[in-house]
Amino acid sequence: MNRLAGKVALVAGAGRGIGRAIAKLYAEEGAKVAVPSLTAANVEQVVREIENRGGTAIGISCDIGDSAQNDAAVATVISAFGQLDVLVNNAFESSSLCCSRCTSPVARVNASSASFGTGDFRSARLRVAP
Repeated sequence: MNRLAGKVALVAGAGRGIGRAIAKLYAEEGAKVAVPSLTAANVEQVVREIENRGGTAIGISCDIGDSAQNDAAVATVISAFGQLDVLVNNAFESSSLCCSRCTSPVARVNASSASFGTGDFRSARLRVAP
């Protein structure tokens, strides 16, 4: 299937785990995929896996806790592919946790869940909007 043909996706945290699986699936569905993650070796591995299956991907070593690196990552994607259609906020930025102040289990889950995919990728749509 090619449900994502012609689309470009940036999958934050694509170096491993769920992000890696999402990046590979999006590529299988026809998307060009940007693979940003903190660990360069993981980035390179995922890009290689996507390309070996006939997909298109670029790797970006990036710390989502650093807004300048996020800006550079988005700029890299747009420079390479000319667009950015899909943003998957899957990365974890632990500095946003407030669990030490949270008392109920639900509050702790909500607080830690909110930190997945935050960082400055959450505003990438503002950077690429026409």
